[in-house]
Amino acid sequence: MDKRKVTSRLVLGCIAVGLAVTAVSIYVWKDKYGVSEVQKETLVGERPRGNCSISGRVVSATTGNPIDHARMYLHYNVTHGSIFIDTARNGTFAFNDIPNGPFSLQMSHTAGYQDVAYNPENNPGQFPDFSLKDGEQRSGIELKAAQARRISGKILDQNGKIPANIGDWPVLACVKNDDDKGYQTVQANVDRGNGSYVVDGLAKPAYVMAINWQAAKEGNASPPVYAPGVFSRSDATWITFDEKPNVDNVDITLKKEGGLILKGTVLDEAGEAVPEAFVVVHRPDMCFDFVTAYTDERGHYQIQGLGDGEFSVHVDAVHRGFVRMRTPVTLGKASTARRDFALPQGVTISGKFVDEEGKDWQIGQSYGEASIITGEPNHPSDIGSGFSLTNFRNKHRPKDAGRGSGGSFARGDGAYDRGELIFPTTNTFIVQGMMPGNTKIVFSPNKEKQKVVKILYNGQDIMESGIETKPGQEIKDVAIFVGTE
Repeated sequence: MDKRKVTSRLVLGCIAVGLAVTAVSIYVWKDKYGVSEVQKETLVGERPRGNCSISGRVVSATTGNPIDHARMYLHYNVTHGSIFIDTARNGTFAFNDIPNGPFSLQMSHTAGYQDVAYNPENNPGQFPDFSLKDGEQRSGIELKAAQARRISGKILDQNGKIPANIGDWPVLACVKNDDDKGYQTVQANVDRGNGSYVVDGLAKPAYVMAINWQAAKEGNASPPVYAPGVFSRSDATWITFDEKPNVDNVDITLKKEGGLILKGTVLDEAGEAVPEAFVVVHRPDMCFDFVTAYTDERGHYQIQGLGDGEFSVHVDAVHRGFVRMRTPVTLGKASTARRDFALPQGVTISGKFVDEEGKDWQIGQSYGEASIITGEPNHPSDIGSGFSLTNFRNKHRPKDAGRGSGGSFARGDGAYDRGELIFPTTNTFIVQGMMPGNTKIVFSPNKEKQKVVKILYNGQDIMESGIETKPGQEIKDVAIFVGTE
């Protein structure tokens, strides 16, 4: 499971809430292009360190001129630490003192240019991998960035004024993936003073939406609004660049009422109401146009302001011991649709992390999950078919001492057969509302050259065999031993 490939777009879009980000200035460096200046790094996670380096420059694919202050992004696939730097005046960059192993390198979010990835091995995907050998000093790389397209406009309220809470409304451009099976997003820069926005770096046509992240975290059922000011994507403006590279005056008028309504009740298998259930609704091909709500004391929820079309609905009450559920729903001509849920009883598994000597081991920025062993080659809850939003999860779950993985959603129908590890402290974990069955725990230490060597429960190593669980069971004192490779 490559968690990064689910979340990297969010990291680059500057909405990676809760990640440890620090900036440091490092030494003067000089490469074959003759650049000599102090380079400033921005880090996400732990900085990877070693005896390797990689350097080069970025130029315009049209003119061949160097691009200064281009944003360079290097991601280390072992520990999932990321380094961001800007190119120098002559377009050069260098990542020094990095380890050997698998990386991805990309120029991203640079005004006037499309993102471009370093891909010497012609690997597929948005973030293709490459590897450095021990001690390798790779240089002379040249990335050619194509000219980008740009969309600009203003965010307005229904009176034509700047919204008082404009800071809660980021703007996203939604662009179709190359396979036409979904969308990726590019976040705009918003001027809170005058309500204007600019989204740059686009290569293809796009929808533009404003979405209230704060409301989504709190479950306030505030749906996104597409330009020019509609809830329904079928009524939204599909912005093309047939005549010119820049399209201006694409205003978004926010609205609070109207659209279609989805409502329902969340109960347990005995027919009792389940309050505090987190309900997430989004389009399965877009994911980022999501709306959230919580059930009340009677287990009721209601979301208005939806458009027509196909949606996915997820219900999360794992903190009350219930298995997460999801189902597709199609909204059409009727103004109100209903979707009820009966949540099955789940399992709680908890424990701690220790080193090979049995002493407490600190998780750092690690992540993990538990899943049901089915023997099927294609897992219906495969994380690669879903999406992840850090800190967008049920607020009643235990607090997470690390970055964790609490906030991912998978497409499909029925019960989730995967559960995310949450870290209440820096050396303990808990997974709640896990589907009963033969359960396997997987943990990825986000530290270089470390791995899980065994997982003990009642004196038995369950790392490969898993553990058999039953509805309502609470399993404690699982020990995950982390050692060196």
